[in-house]
Amino acid sequence: MSGTKCKSDRSTKMKIVYVSLYTYKSFPVRIFHALSRRVDIDSYAIFFKDSSANKHKLATETENRIFVDLIRKINPDLVAISILSPYVVVAKKLIQCIRNILQVPIIVGGKYPTVFPLEALEFADFVCKGEGEQVLTELFERFRKGLDCGNLKEKVNSKSNTNC
Repeated sequence: MSGTKCKSDRSTKMKIVYVSLYTYKSFPVRIFHALSRRVDIDSYAIFFKDSSANKHKLATETENRIFVDLIRKINPDLVAISILSPYVVVAKKLIQCIRNILQVPIIVGGKYPTVFPLEALEFADFVCKGEGEQVLTELFERFRKGLDCGNLKEKVNSKSNTNC
């Protein structure tokens, strides 16, 4: 979505969905959800499947359908997904499911995108490397102003900026 405007077509406040894969204790998702609400963003957190001791199963078609139905119902302006390396396959599938129903920017963060940002950009619009608080704050501001978000994507290659 290079060159995509961050502005929503709606006149209501911004809606963002944060997704945590296989961990209910995702502190980043919980923190971002709370930060978003503080700046008057309609924020939702989805904890997609829980796992213990890294023994996880791929999502079933029923679970994918429930996820898609929830995303469709929320109709977000932005989806942010936290990805650990073992869950890349599931993340790609969920992102494809989202893209089948909505044209919405998707930002990914977490350990996998931090270590492999260029690979993550193959299936996501934006990648957040390292700590994401500043990146999301900048993204929210750009979204409100309807500014182009393309250069956030380009910062991935910048050695001076490890946040995005």
